[in-house]
Amino acid sequence: MSTKEIRIRPAGWENAPAEERFALSDMDHTMPKIYVQIVEIFRLTQSVDKAEIVDSMAKGLEFTLNQFPILAGGLKMDAENGRLWVTKKKDGEASLFVQDLEETFPSFDELDRTDFPAATFKGHLVLPKAVTEKQLFSPLGDNQKDDLIVSTFQINFIKGGLVLGIAIHHNCSDGPGFLTTWARNSKAVINGLPSK
Repeated sequence: MSTKEIRIRPAGWENAPAEERFALSDMDHTMPKIYVQIVEIFRLTQSVDKAEIVDSMAKGLEFTLNQFPILAGGLKMDAENGRLWVTKKKDGEASLFVQDLEETFPSFDELDRTDFPAATFKGHLVLPKAVTEKQLFSPLGDNQKDDLIVSTFQINFIKGGLVLGIAIHHNCSDGPGFLTTWARNSKAVINGLPSK
């Protein structure tokens, strides 16, 4: 099982301000301090070029992070009052992991025959380790010193398919609008169209 990490900066990052601060709203603060973890499963034909898929998804993610800059930032919390904000630095980025699970994970056809059982998609297998190893903003106060990542992504290739693992911090976004935009941008990359 090989895994590689691609660091993705928003398209046009060179022209971004040195640092941006995004204050989270009162409504954002009502959300649980966890990652929304989403798994999407896609069938792939045998003739598909995996490198082309990764390239189009990575480039699509660049455009999407430009449209959702908060997701390339780091989440911070004021220890005294619990208020959250995101700081996005000019060179802020998100990780896109690519993992080959063809030899160790059920095939798309096997999953399809068994109605894609949720228990098969264990987080530690299909999601980036950064969101499955430690709970965030611990009630015990042992929070990590660095900014918390806001989003992270993982492409998992399985026989006959692709499992996309997504984790976005719930205080910043719930994901569906972002996913729709990422899909649209990735398709535009494949079709050679400029992203809007």
